[in-house]
Amino acid sequence: MLKISLRLLVSSRFLNERPQKSGFYREYMEEQSLQNGIEWDVQVFEDSLSRVLEKFSREDDILVALKDSDPFLLKVLLREAPCPVLVSPQGFECSFQTVILAYAGGRFSDRALRIASELGKNGGCCLEVLTVGVASSPVLRSNHEHVRYCLGMYKVKADYRMLRGNIKKTILDTCEGRQANLLILGSSETPEWKDYRFRSLSEEVADEAKCPVMVVK
Repeated sequence: MLKISLRLLVSSRFLNERPQKSGFYREYMEEQSLQNGIEWDVQVFEDSLSRVLEKFSREDDILVALKDSDPFLLKVLLREAPCPVLVSPQGFECSFQTVILAYAGGRFSDRALRIASELGKNGGCCLEVLTVGVASSPVLRSNHEHVRYCLGMYKVKADYRMLRGNIKKTILDTCEGRQANLLILGSSETPEWKDYRFRSLSEEVADEAKCPVMVVK
């Protein structure tokens, strides 16, 4: 659906310590390439991960990470990667048939909106849009109308829901109730999208959601 080529990022230390695991990944990707036509390659890096992330493009790249494999690595990716980060639970094998966009307003949410519109227009998925706030407000209603207008301009069909309540819980409950295959949201920008530990709501949601979550910056 995403119509992208795949690059495996592998540290030289990993290759030295676990050569058999690296060989397994290569064999698996060769098989997928033959079956599904996936274009892929491998990039081995010796620099720190932060330096590697600096080379990624906000417009052209998407980083994919498995949740639960390395919590520290996931935290670094979510905080330092300049491009969208797709966090997927291990063992997730469904296609992106039901996609939910959680829209909060601001430049990151607008980038998330553009990605969701591409999936809705070209990916053949069912797109649902959530605008969520702790209470009804002019800002909440304005965000709701803005996203309706933009998707209408893109000629993308979507279902729209404006909900009030605890933002994180509302998003997670909606994704579970709708059996979402993908949640897209912008990296948090507003004060109410922060938790008491000052982690962004996007990090919290990516950590707790049962479906893949794409955090857009």
